[in-house]
Amino acid sequence: MTFGGKVRLARHVDPDERDGNYVSYTAFSLSPEDLKAKQPYLSVNSTQMEPIVQIIEIYRNRQQGKGDVAVSIKKVYDYVKEGRSAGAQITSRRGEHQWIFPDMDGNAPAFLHRPNQSNNSHCGVEFLRSLEELQQRDFARSMARHPGMQVSPATVRRTARRR
Repeated sequence: MTFGGKVRLARHVDPDERDGNYVSYTAFSLSPEDLKAKQPYLSVNSTQMEPIVQIIEIYRNRQQGKGDVAVSIKKVYDYVKEGRSAGAQITSRRGEHQWIFPDMDGNAPAFLHRPNQSNNSHCGVEFLRSLEELQQRDFARSMARHPGMQVSPATVRRTARRR
């Protein structure tokens, strides 16, 4: 899978990470569980791999149908721009639609397709592990300030009814 700058990534926003239309910076932060992993990453879903309606269903199932589902949808380029602003050294491989960053073992993909049993569109924003804690917080705050296209609970209900 390629990650051109215009590819859209959906990030689930938990109920405790939002206040009306405002998104908390914690929605774009690595969780304590993520940080325990050998190679932590921020979980997102690619709308290039699955339609947003399916991705919303995945999130709804994760919440066990409780409460409204909210999603922040941003372009790969938005992640790259804010990552660079926070200090990540992200470069692109021209013509390959691939972004890379320096990792412990050399260059690594900044975005990686990570399909699992529950969904094929699961991906990881990998470059966050190259940032120090304060830089990660700066990245998360920048992403929350410009939350991108948000799918409101009402939109989700209307979209689900059309299927």
